Amino acid sequence: MHACLWTSRNTKFVDFFPLKDKSAFGVSKCIRSFIHRWGKPGRILSDQGREFCASVNDELCKAYGIKRSVTSAYHPQTNGLAERTNRTLKTRLAKLCNTKISDWPDYLEEVAYSMRTQKQKSTGFTPYHLMFGRQHRPIDQDDMELEVEEEGLSPADESTDTSCSLEGLREEKVNAAQEKQTAGYNRRKKNGRKIYDLSVGMHVLQSNLRNESRKGGKMEPKWTGPYKILDIDCNQRVALETVKNGKKLNRRVFYNQLRPYLHSQLHDARSSEKIQEQLPTSNNRRGLRISPELQVLVTLRYVATGNYQLTLGDCTDMSQPSVSKIVKNVCIAIASLAREYIKFPNPASEGEIMQQFSDFAGMPGVIGWGAGCRDIPLQEGVLFY
Repeated sequence: MHACLWTSRNTKFVDFFPLKDKSAFGVSKCIRSFIHRWGKPGRILSDQGREFCASVNDELCKAYGIKRSVTSAYHPQTNGLAERTNRTLKTRLAKLCNTKISDWPDYLEEVAYSMRTQKQKSTGFTPYHLMFGRQHRPIDQDDMELEVEEEGLSPADESTDTSCSLEGLREEKVNAAQEKQTAGYNRRKKNGRKIYDLSVGMHVLQSNLRNESRKGGKMEPKWTGPYKILDIDCNQRVALETVKNGKKLNRRVFYNQLRPYLHSQLHDARSSEKIQEQLPTSNNRRGLRISPELQVLVTLRYVATGNYQLTLGDCTDMSQPSVSKIVKNVCIAIASLAREYIKFPNPASEGEIMQQFSDFAGMPGVIGWGAGCRDIPLQEGVLFY
């Protein structure tokens, strides 16, 4: 069993429909039931699930004149109201069902009633009040008092006047709540993912969020691309096309899933052989010569482990200063082939640059020490930040 959740973005009024299966025809039946019960909505926003985006539902919405919108991939904040309502539904069903978990469909109406008659913090009113223009009658009220009509406005005019007044108050409270939520989001963003200044025409990389949930996804690249920005709408959703063949992506991508792509001008010098040509001869503490090929392998080992001690454990007759010198020389060799010369004022920035080089050049997580340097080519378009 499944439940189809409906939430009004204006009034926060909710309704739930039990579904036997998660199919497009089940969702289509649910849409028709909602329309017959509450009337036709102006727009339906859903995620990109196949049951929602099926042609049968598109044709149904087209027949009723309902606009369809879908959320951005891997960005649940687009429909945060539904996500929060879903969380509340699960919590309350768990309390009502207790040990009889399979009976949860029997309690959907009770949960819906409790959510409709509970005062919303953002609007300042109950969803029932905003939906019908009056307060609900409590179910525990014994004496059914008769309402006495007063002279003045007719019930229809009074209802219209009340609805207009409620709408103004609701909008004022919602705007205040949104400003507060925006300020909180901006504070949290400072410690989260960096958001770059992007514009139309820029080349960018997209965060590969699929590798977080799929089996074996951790071995996939963290970023995909490059892509070219075609358009940025008012909701910070970006239209992209691939740089390689100019194919436009079917779905827009949210702004904070992108970062600039800065490709180097290595051209045909993308292999480690060209890097070796830029390396000076290095000697260890015993005066023995360290070949450029070995210098690259030492650097890759350091980048893969991120630890001098682990690197020294695999290196013979090398000290930490010599490894540090090798890493710096390789960094400078890479930078000399890039568009701009990169200077490393301190070891911390040097390590950061090398880590970024490892992430974006497609280096494997663990470098086989016995592998030859020529067997580890750089990915096309080495990135520098």
